[in-house]
Amino acid sequence: MFMNHFEIQIKIVKHRKHLVYMCLSQYNDIVVLKFKKIGAKYSSTYRAWYLPYNKDNELKLKQNFKSIHFVPTDKLIQNKINYDTLQPLIHSKINMYAQFLKAENYSESSIKTYKGLVTKFLAFVNNLNYTKEDVLNYLAHIRDNGYSASTMRQTLAGIKKFSSYNNSINLNTSDWKYPRKSKPLPKVIAEQQVKKMITQTSNLKHKSIIACLYATGMRRGEIQRLQIKHINGKRNVILIVNAKGMKDRIVPLSAYLKQLLREYYRLYRPKKYLFEGEKGGQYSNTSIANIINKSAIRAKIIPKVTAHMLRHSFATHLLERGTSLRYIQELLGHKSSRTTEIYTKVSTQSLQNIPNPLDNLFETIDNDIPF
Repeated sequence: MFMNHFEIQIKIVKHRKHLVYMCLSQYNDIVVLKFKKIGAKYSSTYRAWYLPYNKDNELKLKQNFKSIHFVPTDKLIQNKINYDTLQPLIHSKINMYAQFLKAENYSESSIKTYKGLVTKFLAFVNNLNYTKEDVLNYLAHIRDNGYSASTMRQTLAGIKKFSSYNNSINLNTSDWKYPRKSKPLPKVIAEQQVKKMITQTSNLKHKSIIACLYATGMRRGEIQRLQIKHINGKRNVILIVNAKGMKDRIVPLSAYLKQLLREYYRLYRPKKYLFEGEKGGQYSNTSIANIINKSAIRAKIIPKVTAHMLRHSFATHLLERGTSLRYIQELLGHKSSRTTEIYTKVSTQSLQNIPNPLDNLFETIDNDIPF
């Protein structure tokens, strides 16, 4: 028995990052069986059956629903592009985008970051002719998936730069507002905890890496790029070249670190970079992270310690020992003093001088509990 009075409307929509034929119709057992027969899946979001958008599935729909009025809705979507077709176009555009960023003298780190973020965005929208609404939807999507405000802001910056280069669209991005910043406090460990990490690390290279990160406030990428020629033992300074913002800066070489690096150099004899992998070249991100994590575990430090926590601790401990914020700003390579001022919120220097009203009520005795 043919059900000619049932109409199926085919809408081409994006579902789970891919274009599909979404088949809208009244409920009917025969229709459901036909959909199951051709391998369609049911979407509870659309309350409809769907198939991936390709020629084979278009043919299946036409062959299996001859008895039902088929209504193609070609006005529902512009620029119908199959994802498999779009992939090479995205790849080509992204590579050209990288060349564009190089021509504008962006750092290799920034180019790598922007390439990755924009590639994910284009894969999500599945369209090179995206709109402002597509961008807003994507930012909402990554926020819902637990990404930080910093990642959201970086993503928008990458998309804005890509939009200025991408001649496929004509978007005015000047009025696009960046997502609001979150303001977490820097995570810091105590001086004695840093000492434990260093003294309880027996491997000389690993010990030198931890000491160098803490003694200089370097970022992880900066210590990876640090070369032997950048260590000036006569002036007791270390030159950090082409750091964040394409800036160079100088940091002091402590007496202890100088002695430690001399012992390390005699034993390992690195060729170019101060810290090199087994096969030469820069030490890897993962290796540095693992070294710090294992050292913190040996020192029985409860929170997970990272290279950036050592940088934060360096700045906070300097501040607590009376170093001017202006000098700390220079040592860290901060563009704005407002960035450096955040360490005043985690320094205990002023807090220790504030009498707590609870201590006025009770007599306290120090003991050996671990906090």
